[in-house]
Amino acid sequence: MSSPNSPSSLVPPVSGTKNRHRRYQEGSLVPERRKECSHERRTRCPHCVWVYRFFAYIDAKKIRRKKIVGTVEEFPTKDDAKRACEHLRMSANTENPQRKTTIRGLIDLYIERIVRPCMSVPLGGVQDPNARMGYSCANNYRGQIRRWIIPRWKDYLISDFERPEIWSAAEDWLSSLRRSPENPTGLAPKTVRVIFATMGQLMKFAVRWGYLSQNPFAGKQGGERRIDPPRGSTKRLHKAAQLTPGQSFQLVSHLSLRERAAVTFAAWLEPRGSETFGLKWQDLDLTAAVVRFQRGFDLGRETPGKTDPSNTDMPIPEEVVQVLREWHAATPYNRPGDWVFASWVKKGKVPIGRYHLIRWYVQPIAKKLGLPHVTWYSFRHSLNALAKECIGKEERQIMLRHGRTATEEGYGVVSLERKQEIAGRLWTRMRERLGDDMIRFTNLLGGMTGDDSPELEADANHSPATEPSSDRTAVECSVEQNREPMLARLEHERRSATARKAWVTIRANRVKKSAVTSRSDPILTLRTNKEIA
Repeated sequence: MSSPNSPSSLVPPVSGTKNRHRRYQEGSLVPERRKECSHERRTRCPHCVWVYRFFAYIDAKKIRRKKIVGTVEEFPTKDDAKRACEHLRMSANTENPQRKTTIRGLIDLYIERIVRPCMSVPLGGVQDPNARMGYSCANNYRGQIRRWIIPRWKDYLISDFERPEIWSAAEDWLSSLRRSPENPTGLAPKTVRVIFATMGQLMKFAVRWGYLSQNPFAGKQGGERRIDPPRGSTKRLHKAAQLTPGQSFQLVSHLSLRERAAVTFAAWLEPRGSETFGLKWQDLDLTAAVVRFQRGFDLGRETPGKTDPSNTDMPIPEEVVQVLREWHAATPYNRPGDWVFASWVKKGKVPIGRYHLIRWYVQPIAKKLGLPHVTWYSFRHSLNALAKECIGKEERQIMLRHGRTATEEGYGVVSLERKQEIAGRLWTRMRERLGDDMIRFTNLLGGMTGDDSPELEADANHSPATEPSSDRTAVECSVEQNREPMLARLEHERRSATARKAWVTIRANRVKKSAVTSRSDPILTLRTNKEIA
């Protein structure tokens, strides 16, 4: 008989659980009929679905659950369906992980729990600021997993990544993906680095879920890290193009009002591309010359700021205030809740796509002017290069709104007056560098008339780099001169986009109808094939 103070007497007995422990549950995988199935119960058809049944413990209660794996048409055999539901078995055994789990099961569980909730934002929706990652980041991870990781590692066990020979094989695989003289069609070094980071994310959650003891892709290089990325994988093959202040003015002077407003804002304030097109008119105080960055817009979704220092107030130079006033008076979407660069095709519901704008309206003009390949980050790189000449490292960090270490981000906020003082020195330097080029280019445009004018019509009078003016009458006069042509051009863009969309729909319907007709009429199919031949 056990003593009153023995360990067994201190544990209260639970009815029905004596000498038992929670075991690994395999679950059951069975086919299930649907409403459209008309066959006998013991047979299958393509409409039947595979159902995985298991037990879930909720509030200390054992509850039966089931999830649909897929149709019999997708998984013809039970073994195929069993491989597809491996992540469901992992979910059913979160407190009792097994070593014989494949990388494919880990990937399915990672996508189900981590990636898919971050990608549930509909087109035009708002990203949850508490999400594990942004929509674009989750979309990128999913693409790397499907394109590179699954074909190579899907049949390996997770426990294999505790073996040194697998570490060496992973390093050789990453090196083989990189572009080299022996592999001219390989990937860029930065892309290989992204694949390495994606593998590290997968193994991080494998450690968290109890399938690995240590992440082989994490740690310092040469130290705790067991798998190192290829050397030089952080280098760019092509550096971002930088524009001098004179080149920026030359580009801006040839753009229309909408593109001029976007490029001028990016060239003077060095925001991220998503932040420029995430602006609403309520974020701009043109009287006080202040802008509040508090959101972005990427891949058709509204996103929160990248870091806490990104969501802050910044001063605006007079050149940008002038061109924004012109654009505010010209655009029909100028209410406080409207997007600053609203899409005419979507009737102002979302901003215009930033890649579409720079590809079709800015880069062609830059190419004709002989300028380098311009992207939205070119302006951020260009102004930061100029800032290195006149302000310090910490001041550049304030202007770029970069985050510091995790402990420093929440302590203290830089005042707007301090930002205005730093920005004033930067803008003064930019005006000095711009002065000679601006005067020379303005005189060149003024001396050209008739056949001597350049191929691209210059609009130096409304350039943000010309002498700033706070006179609203002059702004209104310049807007009235350009309002009608601009409205006509934007309306033409909207109608062209609508016509292209309608034509794509018509062609898709024709192809679909042709495919249906071909399946129902074999003579027509034979005749069509002869015509094609």
